[in-house]
Amino acid sequence: MLCVVCCSVLILAGTLLPGDLKTLCYHDVMAFIQRFGFDLGGVSDGVMFKAAHFAFFTLFGLVFRRYRGNASVGYVACHIVMLGAGTEFVQLFIEGRSGCVDDFLVDCLGGMLGIIIWGMVQIQKLNLSKK
Repeated sequence: MLCVVCCSVLILAGTLLPGDLKTLCYHDVMAFIQRFGFDLGGVSDGVMFKAAHFAFFTLFGLVFRRYRGNASVGYVACHIVMLGAGTEFVQLFIEGRSGCVDDFLVDCLGGMLGIIIWGMVQIQKLNLSKK
């Protein structure tokens, strides 16, 4: 359950950053990534932000499904949708930020991918146990 809380806190922390601080953090993260030899200079900032949304919500969907394994997929999906909508709504009130339908959709798709990955892992484990 601690993983679910940590993922939620990371998502909310990113949501609550004012626009200028978000940009500063973004440039620091990009510099860190480039130290390892990855050249992402040709990738636009918008694509990188969308990729971050997708990755965080994929992780959240995976972890949330893992720790709520007895809950229905609909229950987990509903929580992902509510968190995605909530984070975009809150950004309407943060200086330098704006809520975005595109980000909401990317959040939901990422979360659903996390649920799918967890389901595939469970199917694989079931298949291996039958052998």
